[in-house]
Amino acid sequence: MPQRPPWAGLAAALACLAGCNPTAPDPFPESLGFQPIEPCTAPPPSGGLLGDPYPETDSYVSGRAPDGTYSWAHGYAYVKAPLKDVWAAMQDPAVCALNKVDKWAVDLGVEPQFPVSFRIHYWVYTIITVEWELTWRQGPLAGTVDQPVQVGARYQKTWGTTHLQIEMGSVVLEEVAPGITSVQMVGHLAADQQGGPADVTGTLMYFYQKLVLKVHGQPLPYP
Repeated sequence: MPQRPPWAGLAAALACLAGCNPTAPDPFPESLGFQPIEPCTAPPPSGGLLGDPYPETDSYVSGRAPDGTYSWAHGYAYVKAPLKDVWAAMQDPAVCALNKVDKWAVDLGVEPQFPVSFRIHYWVYTIITVEWELTWRQGPLAGTVDQPVQVGARYQKTWGTTHLQIEMGSVVLEEVAPGITSVQMVGHLAADQQGGPADVTGTLMYFYQKLVLKVHGQPLPYP
């Protein structure tokens, strides 16, 4: 687990930008649905000395786009639970919410054309108030809502501070063995300050941490 939530530093840096703090909408075309942004290139986590082929842990790779416009991270992980249970956990906005912001609030069912949708509004209060929103969509990529075979989720900044240019990600869940679900994560980030690969990786790591806790009925580290 990282020693500090990466979004704590990013949010503070955004909030310390003096002067104007414009906001704007960011389009999230319906055609994108809840498809993954791109294939996950992170390797499956190793079973280590115990030889567990599906260890409940995670593995990451990260870098910057060739043109330098954003940072990215990919994560591959396992959860020792059936796909239905893992998807049920991912539908909790508290699992998907960013960490170390001053306040966040949720609107559910904001895009009823998708099986699951919600929008999370964030506030950071320092010298100025920084606000932004991430919209989440989820649904079956294969199978049905009642009998999913593969589940996708996609989120994106849809409104807020223009100091945060890109914040988007996707998750793919698939049951790879009885009672074992793989979690493939992708994240992209571009911001005026501290929008590096470590920030994106940390965001995915905290999502996975909370997903595992939720699945196993344990309290989440952040309300």
